[in-house]
Amino acid sequence: RVLTGTEPDEGGDRVPSIVGYGARIEKLKSEILKAAQADADVLVIGETGTGKQLAAEAIHNLSARRGRAFISINCGALDENLLLDTLFGHVKGAFTEAKTDRKGAFLEADRGTLFLDEIQVASPRVQQAMLRAIAMRKVKPLGSDRETDVDVRLIVATNVDLKGLIDKGLFREDLYFRLKVITVHTPPLREQKENIPVLSRHFLSLQEGLTGRAAKGLSKGALSMLMRYDWPGNVRELQNCITRAVVMADGQLIQADDIHLDTEDADGDRAEAFPEAAAVLPADAPPGLNSRQRKAFAAIAAQGQVTRGQYQELIGGNLPARTAIYDLQDLVARGILKKTGRGPATHYVLSEKMDSSRQ
Repeated sequence: RVLTGTEPDEGGDRVPSIVGYGARIEKLKSEILKAAQADADVLVIGETGTGKQLAAEAIHNLSARRGRAFISINCGALDENLLLDTLFGHVKGAFTEAKTDRKGAFLEADRGTLFLDEIQVASPRVQQAMLRAIAMRKVKPLGSDRETDVDVRLIVATNVDLKGLIDKGLFREDLYFRLKVITVHTPPLREQKENIPVLSRHFLSLQEGLTGRAAKGLSKGALSMLMRYDWPGNVRELQNCITRAVVMADGQLIQADDIHLDTEDADGDRAEAFPEAAAVLPADAPPGLNSRQRKAFAAIAAQGQVTRGQYQELIGGNLPARTAIYDLQDLVARGILKKTGRGPATHYVLSEKMDSSRQ
């Protein structure tokens, strides 16, 4: 984490947990400060890896609720029933495995803040339950006939265009306007490349604290590589890259050869996962794919389906599971893939619409 606390630093920075400078970062800090001053629900919008949870934590820690609980839930990591149970809880005996009462995240965050990431993947049933909870500020655990008042500030985050999902009937418009009281935008790293050196130094110093050894430095060649790259995984990808370089570098200075980026030459990973896959993006590929989705689409189309683990293999570069889920859920929301199965048996199958268009 980059989060360091609620007090201004020696230079008077009110949001020291956000590392960087420049117009984009100053705008983000201004939005965070304004959101912290008002006790209203917040929608955080930004690409994967841009620090949406970090922004949410900063809002909470600068608000009047900072002494209370901050509960974080990743909606994309849970199926419908588990997400409902996680959010609203249950009473003993509500179902076979319900051996005890469970509060649920809304009640656990009472008088504090509840952060819901990947809100765009919530099912219609979950959206309806959330709408009632937000509008009434009451929750009813599964199996209970009694509603409980709850005082919680909601901060939700998404990496997709919710208005586009509304147009497709995949997200409730009334819920969108309930959530979008205050909006905060986290900028992608490619639009603030001037912060790559300062972020790199910050992550190097974090590694010093973790390893107990003197921080390593970056050679001019290594820094030049970092500056030329577009960082589709944003700040999270940069942090992973620096961490990996610290581990792999032999000396105290990280060289260009120690920097491993997720470029388009990972044909070995692609071939091992799907030997029959084409390496070139097909002409009938859907528009608007991000760089990782473009990289994997030919293989997915050839195979007809993909699992989260296979998607990670296709992309390579130690792609985090959370990023893979973001990408796959985005393809589901856009009607390109269809999610089937649950838990470890989950597969993402090429939709009938896409399959027929390729006949």
